Amino acid sequence: PKKLKNYIISDNSFYMDKSYANSINDLKIYFKKSECVQAFSYDLAIFYLLNKKSCSKFFNVWVIGSKKNQEIYINELKLNRPKYILKGGVTYFQPLEERYPYINNFIQKEYFLYDKIGLWNIFKINNL
Repeated sequence: PKKLKNYIISDNSFYMDKSYANSINDLKIYFKKSECVQAFSYDLAIFYLLNKKSCSKFFNVWVIGSKKNQEIYINELKLNRPKYILKGGVTYFQPLEERYPYINNFIQKEYFLYDKIGLWNIFKINNL
């Protein structure tokens, strides 16, 4: 029971690699004033760990799939115009840039690499 209690009350960083936990802490500071986070990443835990909602209904990139859904994702970006897009994290699968070329091309055209934190790249919208 004592070990179980320790697991329950432990901070999330207890369960993470130290460098990953450090990058999450830096991202928390970075996005502190943001209402939501636009993440183009396989890492779905990022929303929980940052305690932020997704700026898009496409918080799970696994469900995007088709060209039509990529266009819907792009249209949401155009409509919502998030100031930042968080890309990266730990990737064990096909890079999202290859998997979703239409989205990647849009991000490369409309955003620029603004900052890097650990395995994360933060892109900022052009002309803001």
